[in-house]
Amino acid sequence: MGKGKRLMKKNNSIKFLVIIIIGFLPLYFFPEELSDWHFNKIIDITGNNKYKYFFLDKEVYQYANQDLSDLRLLDDSENFIPYYIKDGFQDESEEVLKYQSKEIFRSKNEKENFSIYDFQALSNKKDMEVNILFIDTNMGSYSKQVEIYGRNDNTDWILLTKDTIYKINDFIKNEISLGKTGKNNFYRIKVLDNTENLVITRCSLIYSKIIKEAQQYIKDIDLKFEIESKERYSIINIKNMYNLKLVKFMLEINGNFKRGYDLYDGTSDYILKRGYIYNFKSDNINITNTEIDLDYRYLNKNENLLTIINNDDQPLKINNIRGSYLVDRIVFEDTGSKSYYLYFGNDKSIKPVYDIESYKNYIDKEDQDLCSLDRINKIKPLLLKGKKAFNYKILFNIIIVIVSISLIVILVIKLSKK
Repeated sequence: MGKGKRLMKKNNSIKFLVIIIIGFLPLYFFPEELSDWHFNKIIDITGNNKYKYFFLDKEVYQYANQDLSDLRLLDDSENFIPYYIKDGFQDESEEVLKYQSKEIFRSKNEKENFSIYDFQALSNKKDMEVNILFIDTNMGSYSKQVEIYGRNDNTDWILLTKDTIYKINDFIKNEISLGKTGKNNFYRIKVLDNTENLVITRCSLIYSKIIKEAQQYIKDIDLKFEIESKERYSIINIKNMYNLKLVKFMLEINGNFKRGYDLYDGTSDYILKRGYIYNFKSDNINITNTEIDLDYRYLNKNENLLTIINNDDQPLKINNIRGSYLVDRIVFEDTGSKSYYLYFGNDKSIKPVYDIESYKNYIDKEDQDLCSLDRINKIKPLLLKGKKAFNYKILFNIIIVIVSISLIVILVIKLSKK
């Protein structure tokens, strides 16, 4: 029995030593050295709140990994600072609330030829938020410019937005985005040039949470593009020089037209979106849609392929393509450091896992200070394609592994002899 216990004790000691050595291996095998990063930016800190945030800029997207796995925050002592990322669509349930309204007033100005329809929200909810109006009319075919106003009790009407509503053949637009979320209880729809006496029969008030959240994460940029026209198609190669997360393309095109299009995902023949772009303006009609919205998806490839179907018409002259792109928000805790740095540009790095990710829903409810990124600093030059420098780190890791395995073997032999 005594011998058996000693043998069991010896085996347990061996296992314990092996676990200890293997446990420390990752510390040597995967060390993160700042020399592996190519770029950094100083984070300009503002405010006195515990938590800070900033938005990534196009330079970070240009040089960082596409999955942002190489982002690291450091304090002035070169300690890594935990953070989490939000992108406006991420972790957001698309909460949509719909409120009905009742018409409380209408009038027609014969002299200036416009009609006014006032609606009151049928809701007792305080601070009711609305960012979309959905309108029904009495006409089967129309195209009208409208102005939308909002107010509350004992306040004046404030112009919220101008837009065009229409229904012509297969083209329908009866939703009006207010641009930003409002908290009005009364809405006025002013129909301009209303010779045909278009009547607004119903107005629904809609709040979309994902639209509200995404607004602060969207920026616009002019995109470079190349056009090749052949047979009955125009093939447009849209350049994404900064690897931005593009969520919308806005085409600037003159003239009257209606063309079908196919947008590809940039890596295959898979059609990501198919639809129509069109524009028609005359004395009584004004309908247009030259935007390609990806519906809360994004493309971050270097090149994106758009095919426009011309049929027997001449190719469209595209003057400009503007893109809307999604920016990521980085949230971290201010630990009292005098300065903070964002490091990026390391294609060998692994995405970090921090505890702060588990508490982000609580942190998002706290007050946070908006900070900004300073100019880009190049730590070391990027290697030219086709040229590789000798990686001494790999050699070092191989040596560490060999030494560690040798130590395990020696310990097992020594303990076995006792």
